[in-house]
Amino acid sequence: MYSIDDWKDRLKKRFTFNTQQETIAIDPPPATKFRRVKGTAGSGKSLALAARAAVLASQGKRVLVCSHNIALLNYLEEDLVKQFVNPIPLKITFMHFHLWCRSVCEATESMNRYDQLWNDYPNKQEVWNYGMGELVSRLYDEDIPNLPTYDAILLDEGHDFRIDWWITLKKAITQGGEALFVCDKTQNIHGTAQAWTEQEMRGCGFTGAWMELRKSYRLTNNIIPILKNFYNQFPYEVGHEGPDIPEQDPSYGTEVWDNLRWVQVHPGRSPIDACIKEIERLHDDPAIPFVNFLSGKKIGIPIVGEFKRRDKNIFSTHHEDWRISREAKLNLSPGCAEIVATTVHSFKGWETPYLIVHVEQIRSLEDRAAFYTALSRLKRNNNGAVLTVVSSCPELEQFGRENFRDFKI
Repeated sequence: MYSIDDWKDRLKKRFTFNTQQETIAIDPPPATKFRRVKGTAGSGKSLALAARAAVLASQGKRVLVCSHNIALLNYLEEDLVKQFVNPIPLKITFMHFHLWCRSVCEATESMNRYDQLWNDYPNKQEVWNYGMGELVSRLYDEDIPNLPTYDAILLDEGHDFRIDWWITLKKAITQGGEALFVCDKTQNIHGTAQAWTEQEMRGCGFTGAWMELRKSYRLTNNIIPILKNFYNQFPYEVGHEGPDIPEQDPSYGTEVWDNLRWVQVHPGRSPIDACIKEIERLHDDPAIPFVNFLSGKKIGIPIVGEFKRRDKNIFSTHHEDWRISREAKLNLSPGCAEIVATTVHSFKGWETPYLIVHVEQIRSLEDRAAFYTALSRLKRNNNGAVLTVVSSCPELEQFGRENFRDFKI
């Protein structure tokens, strides 16, 4: 088992953790035991959370790593926590909220009550939003046998969580246990971040000051001004604290040439054909090993079908059957195929140096947050990152002209 000094030495030498990340990962939490971290895209907040999970497990603590995003848990487990401890101890459990709710019902032999939810609520979305959490909350209140408990619960992408979900999850923390809430409210694609007011957070146990990670170690310095310009031109609700826009990393210069391209699709031209053309362009480049394509399901399904018809090596989470789509999300990773097609909702938390994004509209606040989040998935590459935006949104044409050197119609 590593001592605290051993962990500090490992994190500084092997992972170049900054002081704030090291504090999150190693230092015992304050008296309240509940800490909150806000970090910009690419600031290493998930990495710090993963390190904290490894440190706690090395101390014999039972840890639940949770999020709303199904695909993100695979990334946290396989790509992050394993960097610190491999094999991963059984003390660490990785589950998205709805799977955790089901697991509680299974452990307590309450599946009959779980199955009844699908009859009690008008649709599956209501079951996911309200039914599961309310049922599990009642199970903990009833204190029935075999309820799972944890010494620590670490919540990534906390801004995607409903407050009532957290209140339920909190009941599984042992007395004196700790919690870590990690978020970036600027990636508010579900429209839930603004509910986490200071008053609500204090009511949920997070009474200490925010810990902040502002510098991005993943994003290229060329994309950060574009993110700032987009938010300034198309603002959306993120809470009273305002947006968390990444700060540029001075150690990573702008001399690295990134291929930033914008293709504006005017009415009368098919956005599907335009996306296929751009995917082909990158896929046929021998210097690009894989392409990540982010779009909505309406655009994604026919594009995936076309590449499958051509017998291309493609992986997709787009499917008419939500059960098949849900299963695919569990196996999602940026380079799992030569072409990877998914939604920004599923890709949130991941990163890639080879990215194509289709944007159809920015009418709602969630639309704007989704586009910002999609752009912020771009990862540094020594040979330059590649980003192509295919826009069939007229409101964004001028933005594309002003911010992308390679602008096409």
